[in-house]
Amino acid sequence: MIDQLPFEIQESIRQAIGAGKKLDAVKIYRDAATTKPSLLECKTIIENEMARLRGEASGSPGQVESLAESDVMDQILNDIFAHKKLDAVKLYCSSTGASLMEGKKFIEELIDQLQQESPEQFNVGKQTGCVGMLFVLVIAVVSLALVLGDWTNV
Repeated sequence: MIDQLPFEIQESIRQAIGAGKKLDAVKIYRDAATTKPSLLECKTIIENEMARLRGEASGSPGQVESLAESDVMDQILNDIFAHKKLDAVKLYCSSTGASLMEGKKFIEELIDQLQQESPEQFNVGKQTGCVGMLFVLVIAVVSLALVLGDWTNV
């Protein structure tokens, strides 16, 4: 898939991969692709390119060259699914050198896309807010009843 892009874009992607900046490579690919693939599709394409490049460099396909190569995108996705948007933005910014505004925009676009692709991942735990509010309301009503009951005895 990367081979279909202009040579300059291919080189930019390979340089980002070589520098360990997987997110930059994903972004470059997504911006350059004419079909506007999803971020997850871009991530898969970049990971395939990384595996191909590792195979060429080491002579043994699929072998991870070092543990220093972090999988930042997976951590960002984990943060998003754990409803830790701020952590995802911070990680994106620290990994790419993007500003907070750019990071926020990227993460919000990713969340919107993921909500469309996997809505079930975002519905987990939504009811706890209602149950918590109901509990607080019950406590408030009982407390009010006790206070009013004490005033009537005076």
